[in-house]
Amino acid sequence: MSQVQHFTFLIFCISCFLTTAQKYSYGGEIALGQSLPSNKEFPDRALQSQLWFHVSQQKDNPEIKWHQNLQFPETGISLGYSNYGNNEILGSSYSILPFIKFKSFNNNRLKTYLGLGTSYFTKKYDAVDNPLNHAISTDVTWTFRAQLNYQLLKTEKWNYSTGLSVVHHSNGHTRLPNNGFNSFLVSINATYLPKEDVSHLEPTTSSRIKTSYLSVYQGIGLQVFSDLPYFNRKKEVYTVGAEYGKTYNRTWKLGIGAFYRFYQHYYDYINDNEYLVRENQRFFDMDGKAFSNATNIGVYVKGELLLNYVGIELAIGANLYKPAYKIDYSINEGWDNPPREFPDGWQFADLDTRYKMRHLINSRVGINYYPLGTNDFKNHNFYIGAHINANYGQADFTELRLGYVYEMGK
Repeated sequence: MSQVQHFTFLIFCISCFLTTAQKYSYGGEIALGQSLPSNKEFPDRALQSQLWFHVSQQKDNPEIKWHQNLQFPETGISLGYSNYGNNEILGSSYSILPFIKFKSFNNNRLKTYLGLGTSYFTKKYDAVDNPLNHAISTDVTWTFRAQLNYQLLKTEKWNYSTGLSVVHHSNGHTRLPNNGFNSFLVSINATYLPKEDVSHLEPTTSSRIKTSYLSVYQGIGLQVFSDLPYFNRKKEVYTVGAEYGKTYNRTWKLGIGAFYRFYQHYYDYINDNEYLVRENQRFFDMDGKAFSNATNIGVYVKGELLLNYVGIELAIGANLYKPAYKIDYSINEGWDNPPREFPDGWQFADLDTRYKMRHLINSRVGINYYPLGTNDFKNHNFYIGAHINANYGQADFTELRLGYVYEMGK
């Protein structure tokens, strides 16, 4: 497990249990569904099956803003086992996911579950022994699970529900191939309720609180360049950025930002005069301009759910400048198993519509830990974040970030 994944799991676990209340619920869940093929030669498989065990507690303190504004949600830990319908090639996985579950669409029967954690896989890609599994190439991956639950029946001690879920596994581009698992499932859930049922709690009406903030941050990420062993080594991606936005009711943060990034892999490829930047090759015009072509400038909009000590962040934006991604896409989206020196007739990827979308659109999902908390107004705050950055949904690099926040306007 990478250091970033260890850190991600640790800070989210801390957030889930920062309370003295001991009102726990225990639930079991069975799910069936299917995973999408991760590559052209993806093996045949039966239905995917999952077993989950959940432990949670309801956040019922009306003095804490996010408890109130999210209508007293639940947080907890999910432990899961998944079988992917082909034991020989795809194997199975064991997952641990800190999660939050909250009422949706102002309907007491509908709840949204969001979980982010890690999974251990029993089978992974191997060029000799397991070449058909391009989904997973590391023992441990990030895991994201989103589910919409509908309550079927509730008694004094039990709550029965059904759910529709999507589950995504990825190593954050720290080793290739990394096509990932994307699965869609239907489930049945039974939850044993705590002795004290707080479902009757109703949020109180309070005045809206809106403040403005400025933030600056620095990040260091890790990525690999291609699945050729020489390039399938983690190197750094350096980021600096700034953003401005609004904080609403100490619970939601909306902002706009800009960043500058430097990719060590791109710099080394150009600076070392590798194949595609040599004279008479596809990108020979980049030769001698390693620093400028290894940079990336972009803008984005972001939303963040603030849970006092933890923020769950999602951002999407546009790359204004990212020239070396042409090299990346040409190699990795062409023929499989690219060599370092390409023979005549090698099929590189065309810079088609899919390339244009990945080159243009950047996205990010991650969590931030605020040691000082966000429940109360503070002019000065800071955070440590763990993020996955992507090109139009395809993982780009995994990042550890340190940021400073200056808040105004109380």
